[in-house]
Amino acid sequence: MKKRYERLGLVIVFALFFVIGGVLCHHWSVWTQTPRESLPKDISWQDAAKHYGKYCTVEGTIVLTKNTGKVCFLNFHRNWRKYFTVVIFADYFADFPPHPETYYMKKSVRVTGLIKKYKGKPEMIIDSPAQIEVLD
Repeated sequence: MKKRYERLGLVIVFALFFVIGGVLCHHWSVWTQTPRESLPKDISWQDAAKHYGKYCTVEGTIVLTKNTGKVCFLNFHRNWRKYFTVVIFADYFADFPPHPETYYMKKSVRVTGLIKKYKGKPEMIIDSPAQIEVLD
């Protein structure tokens, strides 16, 4: 009975080895051979609504901000109900500069992430300051 469990253990170890090895090899080939068209596409904030569900780099100037204490909104147009917005949730505030609503206001930025449709308008939720680059 003991040998049976030892063999079963060996089979499980080898199976895990091949599964994990296969996954790592697949990801390595994806990372090292990523076609240019699958890299984030650079777009203007005005075109964000044309790219729902896509990972993009959006460029523009923050013209209006609001921090509710639970979420910070960085808006690229004064009509925030209709146009592209970057969203930072409170769980990640500590990772960003203090008072991100003030820090990013009136700055030209490039922000990278997934563009989603929320209440009929484009938005991007970011959780790392590495996703937003200040240009000026």
